[in-house]
Amino acid sequence: MSAKKGNFQPAKLDVDSSLIDSQLSFVPKENDDFDQIFSQMNKGSKIETLLPEEEYASVTVYPKQGLCVKTRNTKGGKFFVNLCRVDEIPAPTPMKEDELERMIAEEDYSNLWKVPMSIGAPRKEKDKSGGECFAADVAVNSHWFQATMEPSPIFTAFVITVAIEGLGDKYGEEARLERDSWTILKNKKYLGDKAPPHSIQKRASFGIKPVISD
Repeated sequence: MSAKKGNFQPAKLDVDSSLIDSQLSFVPKENDDFDQIFSQMNKGSKIETLLPEEEYASVTVYPKQGLCVKTRNTKGGKFFVNLCRVDEIPAPTPMKEDELERMIAEEDYSNLWKVPMSIGAPRKEKDKSGGECFAADVAVNSHWFQATMEPSPIFTAFVITVAIEGLGDKYGEEARLERDSWTILKNKKYLGDKAPPHSIQKRASFGIKPVISD
């Protein structure tokens, strides 16, 4: 099904959170190895090594505007998720829309399909009336965004659901968002003056690690 750019409201998906966790690939940031270490320390986990296994060069990228999603966090505050485009993020492997629908309906945990994405930190912004709100940028591959995700309500809804889950998992209560009451804004592609840069690692494969933008 096709739709005018930013002018449709995909049906909310009832996606099991465990299925989401098994399907997603977050583009790693250059300091993710150390972020992971400190996370383990806070949880009291045993740390086997303090040295990253391998160093990777990083590249600074500037997300391009795409879609702006309005929702609220669990405290009732306005929160805008900017779905952005970045050329340097790899595209997901090809998948048909009906296969994604089947995977969601059957809660198919065996499928290794992943959506590489970069999730930026929430920041304070002003809404159109001047009130305080929060915004965060989530970026996926530019070509996949335009050719596959944007024309498809099912792919768009899935990526929005994924982004909402990823923000809450990474940044806690402030970014824990309502999954069933979001809206794609018709006449706004981005909330904020300018997208902050994202720093991502250049590597052949991408593990399941959240990313923080600089």
